[in-house]
Amino acid sequence: SRRDVHRLLRIPLERITVTHLAAEECFRPAEDPAVVDKILRRYGIRGPYILYVGGFTKLDPRKNVRQLIEVFLELRKQGAREVGLVLAGKLGDYSRALMQEMGGLDPASGVVFTDYVDAADLPFLYNGARCFVFPSAYEGFGLPVLEAISCGTPTVAYRNSSIPEVVGDAGLLIDERQPG
Repeated sequence: SRRDVHRLLRIPLERITVTHLAAEECFRPAEDPAVVDKILRRYGIRGPYILYVGGFTKLDPRKNVRQLIEVFLELRKQGAREVGLVLAGKLGDYSRALMQEMGGLDPASGVVFTDYVDAADLPFLYNGARCFVFPSAYEGFGLPVLEAISCGTPTVAYRNSSIPEVVGDAGLLIDERQPG
């Protein structure tokens, strides 16, 4: 982000101070698996799953949620049916249109849209996930990535913008041009 501010706004680097974010203390490995299961059931989550946390808006296509769903459904066609995909974020017009465009995404598809997740429940969703995937094309920071890592959840994200700095060696970075 510092480089982008410098490049786009032509502000000298020495005048830009970076203040790093941190995940709140509640984002840590869960102590009681029964509590995690109880919270997951509240959101209709059953069985092992891959987690995405973030926005669903047509005005912000950089999140690449559609691409994530397409890759997931292709994996299901190839036989990877034991794991679901949980998309945690407030539903709106775009998410509903996305569901329709993707063939309605019935429960058999393995895709679960949670709608709004209470902040107190979010650490449990990270803790219950087999892995966290963050296919965003650009982030100023990428706090969901840090939250997942803080919970001990294996994390996969695109190697772009600020994400490599956030992930460091704590997750897997992939090239966004080769998501499959």
